[in-house]
Amino acid sequence: MQYHPRDTAEIFAKEIQRQTKRDGSVDKLLVDNPWYVVHYFQTKAHKHQEKPGQKPRTDDKSLSDHKRLHSLAEWIAPSESSWQVVDQFLELQFAAMIDLGQSHHIRAYSARLEGKLVHGLGAQHVRESSLTLHPVYGIPYLPSSSIKGVVRNWVLNAFFGGDETKLSSDELSEIQENVRSLMMSIFGTQEVEGRVHFHDVFFPQYSIRPDVLTVHFKDYYEGKRQAATDDQSPVPVSFYSVQDVQGVFYLSVDQSTAGGEELIETAGAWLGKALTELGIGSKTAVGYGWFVDVQDITETRIEAHLMRRQQERVRAQEEARMRAEEEARIRKEREEQERFAALSPGEQLAEQINKLTMCERDQELSKGQFFSELDQLDGEEKVKAAEALKEYWKATGDWYRPSKKQKLKNQVIQEILQARGRV
Repeated sequence: MQYHPRDTAEIFAKEIQRQTKRDGSVDKLLVDNPWYVVHYFQTKAHKHQEKPGQKPRTDDKSLSDHKRLHSLAEWIAPSESSWQVVDQFLELQFAAMIDLGQSHHIRAYSARLEGKLVHGLGAQHVRESSLTLHPVYGIPYLPSSSIKGVVRNWVLNAFFGGDETKLSSDELSEIQENVRSLMMSIFGTQEVEGRVHFHDVFFPQYSIRPDVLTVHFKDYYEGKRQAATDDQSPVPVSFYSVQDVQGVFYLSVDQSTAGGEELIETAGAWLGKALTELGIGSKTAVGYGWFVDVQDITETRIEAHLMRRQQERVRAQEEARMRAEEEARIRKEREEQERFAALSPGEQLAEQINKLTMCERDQELSKGQFFSELDQLDGEEKVKAAEALKEYWKATGDWYRPSKKQKLKNQVIQEILQARGRV
């Protein structure tokens, strides 16, 4: 049995008191987390107990006595609100894998359970038949260490006859040499960490149902009898099994790893073989823990999202560049407006003239509006604008080949400049 922090235990104790019925039993239907349902509320209240939550006596009979155990629940599953929490958790896990895909090669494989799954059966439990559930979310899952161990075991059986000592042998075939090298790179050794990472697998849709294993020759198996005779009484053992599940198995390897793509592809192929030919968990010899329909869904589940993420990143970068350019343009315009406002009237008019192009519209503007504005200026300010007009008209040819009307305007400019000795 796992222990809990003091504050968690206190909260849970209060919840037990709130859910306790008049007869001293706890309404297990109000418990929303399957982990607590499977690991708690398994024993019945003792006759000597007077208050709910009182510590039971254990000096008379063992807690494993079936008279002190509740019958297994017909079905264990979280509520609708808990499903929403689980969905959010799985979305976070998927988002984490997508983020990991920026620096790692990722492979994703879907697999469907054929039959039932019993994982963690031998862990500590009041019934001596436990089940691996996530302690926070309560959903069934396969730890990465178990998946890695099963795949390694399959490789060991497939290529080395299940003999671990052959991995250190010098008398191996060429195929075995290659497999050993791949195993060391994928799984690692006592001295070197494996390059391929196996990730926990969670089952979002599932049902936990009671199951039974009947031991027909208990005394024979325990070594108390020499033969498995018919006079031995069958002993049924009740436990929970997981059914109706389909999960996604993730593998990853750092992109900086030499030959990383080959390693993860090989590990994925071995994973499929292990799940369909060896199974995972307890009782695999009688069909538990076997998976079918193992499919590589990397392209649809990972690569499509990575491509979309890359497109979003490029789009975000482009938008950021355009925002930066627009901000720079606005800032430059504001600075230009401030600089222009600080000029004198003659300098402002001269600058406007200097910015004119050779188009017909600008030429008409120089002869009309800008020439008229000269009358509003005096002294040196007028000379600055006159000099600018003279240079512009030289560029357009109106100073050298003027029309009759333009000749009069040229004469005005000439007089302004002569008066200031600028000719």
